[in-house]
Amino acid sequence: MMYAWLPSYMNRVYGLEPARAAVQSASMILVGCLGAVAFGMLADAVHRRYVRGRLLSAAAAAALTGVSLIVAFGALTPGGPQIGLIILGCAAMAGTVGPVASAVADVAPVQARASALSILALAQNLVGLAVGPVLAGAFSDRLGLQTAMAVVPVASLFAAAVLVRAARAYAADVRRPGVTDMMEPGDARIA
Repeated sequence: MMYAWLPSYMNRVYGLEPARAAVQSASMILVGCLGAVAFGMLADAVHRRYVRGRLLSAAAAAALTGVSLIVAFGALTPGGPQIGLIILGCAAMAGTVGPVASAVADVAPVQARASALSILALAQNLVGLAVGPVLAGAFSDRLGLQTAMAVVPVASLFAAAVLVRAARAYAADVRRPGVTDMMEPGDARIA
């Protein structure tokens, strides 16, 4: 949602020409790519110390996304602080992708990992990349773009809660027969 509507927001609210708004938005999206790598590394580091680390790191990224974007669009006026929070939200937004995929691979039976990851990719794209922008557009038509950009990130807070809930069952799921067959020797800390 955010990436699809950010150029329009930069054009309408900041008065940037469409080409300049697109370049500004693209730079923020690139920050999201860096955020994916950084949050992935953080999730791996936390996971080495704490078995639920991957999912809790993803939950933190989702919560940070929601809070930063809700505040940026819902409480701040255009300017430097708002841009800073949008950039933070963009960095955290992609921070769930790697850790969640790793967690799915961790808990899926060996013979079903490719299918499980395919279903995850399908769900992420249908909900986030297909429904999100349409939902934001519907909210924008009814409430205005500024409000839509503040309301839709509430879904990130819901995602954070779901990831925290999933983390509770993660250790038991990883120990199920057929799941741990291909785990590396260093992953024995689960027991």
